[in-house]
Amino acid sequence: MVAWSDVCLWDAGVLEEAFYDLRSLTRKVDQALGDAQSAERQVLSEGQGVEAARGALRECNDSCADLVEALRSLARGVDEAAQGVAEVRRRVLACQDYAASHPLVPLCPDGAVTLSPQDGTAAGPGPGGLPGRAALEAAQAAAQAQELALMVRDTTAYADQVDNDLTNALTSITAAAPPPPSPGPSASDQDRVPDTIDAMIGPWRPLIDALFGGGPMKAYRRGGWLRGTGLGKPVPGEHADMPGVTPWDYQGDSEYEGSGPHAQRPYTQDDLMFHQELRTGASTIYFIMPDAARNMLHYLDNTGTPQGVNVDRMLTDLPDLPVDAKNAAEKMAADAVEAAKTSGATGPVTYPFTTPWEPEYASQSGSMNWFLALGGYQACTDGTVTVYPPDPANGRPDWTYKYNYRVHVADRYNWDEGKTTKVGNMKIDDSQMQALHQAGLAQEYDLVGMSSVMSGEG
Repeated sequence: MVAWSDVCLWDAGVLEEAFYDLRSLTRKVDQALGDAQSAERQVLSEGQGVEAARGALRECNDSCADLVEALRSLARGVDEAAQGVAEVRRRVLACQDYAASHPLVPLCPDGAVTLSPQDGTAAGPGPGGLPGRAALEAAQAAAQAQELALMVRDTTAYADQVDNDLTNALTSITAAAPPPPSPGPSASDQDRVPDTIDAMIGPWRPLIDALFGGGPMKAYRRGGWLRGTGLGKPVPGEHADMPGVTPWDYQGDSEYEGSGPHAQRPYTQDDLMFHQELRTGASTIYFIMPDAARNMLHYLDNTGTPQGVNVDRMLTDLPDLPVDAKNAAEKMAADAVEAAKTSGATGPVTYPFTTPWEPEYASQSGSMNWFLALGGYQACTDGTVTVYPPDPANGRPDWTYKYNYRVHVADRYNWDEGKTTKVGNMKIDDSQMQALHQAGLAQEYDLVGMSSVMSGEG
């Protein structure tokens, strides 16, 4: 059991920083992998030595692809772990606030709850045999102490569950992680294998070793990870069709996510009342938080059909999504320029591209509307890049490019046991929301959306 004194020191900030570090590392490794795969495609010569080099490079690429998938799982797991620790922190503060507002039941540093001595007369019967004031206060204090003790117990139990789940989940991640590198190829092979990936991973090696070597990390069981294909086959000229993206695929409910089968039990009168309260509340906030209200109402409509997402509005409202999407498109543009240079293009050439699904998060501070509508979600881009060779005669001495791209968003609108959300003065427990799905009065569903086409150049 996790000690109360330790739980009081838990801080989600460390995990949040680790998540951003892991996400950055994943992108760097994935970019290096794309470079190596491009190099493999450009090897056109034949011969025994070339085949050996190509085989070594392919083996390196396969190992790097495994590493990318493991890092993605870890990144999402760390993000989920941060949310769990944040919930523990909220519960700790609730216990401390309760103790502060009830001075007769102080909370000790070790989590024990005591009763303070009371002033006044002994707790005996009053006139007419009725309980005296002191007796009533003693009974009230005893009830408060019991309630606080239960809060502390539930908080430590939840923290213990979080800690154990994270530690146990690391086993599955480690099993899926790529094996440690072999002693290495011969000196002649080393001359043929590019060191791009090792150079990129090198500075991050201590973090990778630490993550795969131990420590509590929650595995991301949701599924839906699909690698993007990077640059597609070039098309001569200034136009190519946008390739689209591999649809995001929800892998089904698990022990840690989702509410299980729909309509698995009969509904109750309490279910009906809560359903109506939610519908009224969602209708009330529609003009303040339209997307949150719209998604909630679709859940309550009980169809289970996919719901569209207004990605253009997300790009306007959220701070991170537009930056991440543009950076992904700019990376593809830079890759296209290098590919065009390597090919020796003498005229405009256009490359279609896609990027892999990546985790994004709509925080409360960023947008309460999107926090309640989505929370965590997946995003990727597709588009085209047209590269122009230098044309000094027309005042273009350097390689230039123009690109168009769209942002795709996907998520599963569902509920996870043990989570709560505070909206104004109302606290919503995920288990209450799950109950409606399980009773057949509401239904979880997929969210999908695509933005308008955006452009850039350089």
